[in-house]
Amino acid sequence: MAETPEQLAVSIERILKREQEVKDRHKRKGNGESSSNHQGYDKRPRLGGNNTGNGGNGQQGGRNNNNQSNNHRGQGQQNQQGSCNRPCRKCDKSHPGRNCNGDFLTCFECGELLFLSPPYCECSTAQSWQSPLLGNYKVNSDAAVFDDRSIGLGGVMRDSVGDPMAATCVLMQGNDNVGVAEALAARHAISIAVEAGLLRIELETDNLKLFKYLDKGTKEASTFRLIVSDILDLSKYCKFIKFSHISRKGNKVAHCLACLSRLFGELRVWTEEVPQETLCFVLSDSSTFA
Repeated sequence: MAETPEQLAVSIERILKREQEVKDRHKRKGNGESSSNHQGYDKRPRLGGNNTGNGGNGQQGGRNNNNQSNNHRGQGQQNQQGSCNRPCRKCDKSHPGRNCNGDFLTCFECGELLFLSPPYCECSTAQSWQSPLLGNYKVNSDAAVFDDRSIGLGGVMRDSVGDPMAATCVLMQGNDNVGVAEALAARHAISIAVEAGLLRIELETDNLKLFKYLDKGTKEASTFRLIVSDILDLSKYCKFIKFSHISRKGNKVAHCLACLSRLFGELRVWTEEVPQETLCFVLSDSSTFA
């Protein structure tokens, strides 16, 4: 919008007045005026003639500040990316999610492949054995694969205070697949529990794949999935059934029973007791929640 002649005259007068003030300030500075008075003078508000200019400088300063903040943000992102891609201590190269040979890393607890970068395992696994709800029975199962392709199956049933209600182990031949062995161990343990009249069951395994199939109720045509179907069919006889996943550290009783199957060589079932070899693990589990 164009200024009127009156407004233009006022602006020119304001500019001339500002120039005169600047000249007077330089004169006072030359005459030895104190720096404190000079600083106080600088802090006085600017006249309207230079408001636009100062506003422009303020905008430029804002742009500079934005640019600096963007630079800091970019540097922060680069630092974050750099922290995820740290060089390997062995080969001094960056290979997130893989080992030095280029193979995918696997989780120590569940054996699952770690595809994400940085490696992250989705198994939120309980590290210690937890007692079931009052009136329920916790059934833990595990399998052991031996060098002669035989597999040992182990299972233990405990009540809400950690006392064993039953324990079992059996040796089988002809299959060295870990997933199938774990599924067979779970099927054997739940069948013994149902035969013993324990119909409110919390079935727990340290195999994440088996847990996922049981939790989703997957039934498909393969050896592993057919055994999963058998477990789901057996669970129909239960008044209550729940599936859970636990780490290997919290499943030592069932693992010890699976290893003992090679010593006995045949089906063994203990009622309201466990073998002497597993007693220390039973007591250790009971002490975690006592």
